[in-house]
Formats: sequence, C-alpha cells, structure tokens
Amino acid sequence: MLVNGDKLKGLIRSKGHTYKSLEKEAKDKGITLNQSTISNVANGTHGPSYPTIQALYTVLEMTPQEGAEIFFEKKLHKTGFPKEKSLEEV
Repeated sequence: MLVNGDKLKGLIRSKGHTYKSLEKEAKDKGITLNQSTISNVANGTHGPSYPTIQALYTVLEMTPQEGAEIFFEKKLHKTGFPKEKSLEEV
C-alpha cells in the first residue's frame, strides 16, 4: 500500500505531535501504537497494517478526506485504453 508519508508527517506536526507524543496519546486512549511503527509508516519503510491505520485515524482524529489522501493515494498512469464515449456520442 502506498502511503503519502509527507502528508502523514504534516498532519502529525499540525496536530502538535511528535512520534513519541503520538505514542503516548494512543496509550492514554488504550491504543497500541509504537513510535517506531509510526516512523516506519511515515518514512515508507513498511506499509501500515489495518490496526495501525485505525489507530492513526483515531489518535489523529483524521477526517475521511485526510485518511484517503494519506493511506489510499494512488499513482495512476496511462493504460492505453481508448476514452469511453459519452451517451451523447453513442
């Protein structure tokens, strides 16, 4: 899974966190989230597991838009398929 690490890091900073403070806030909420895991995901070393995504969503109070931009960003390329015709063209 491609993660937009720059956006994740920016969101963490904008919420006033470091990886360490994010780990502590997660722990205070009863959520397991290690700073090494956060770092690995943000730096692209490892892709996030579903529990990690869920933990980051919760602790950072992400909007669906923020989550989509960070965790589900796709790099699209041309496929070579012809453009579909609109109903007016048919």
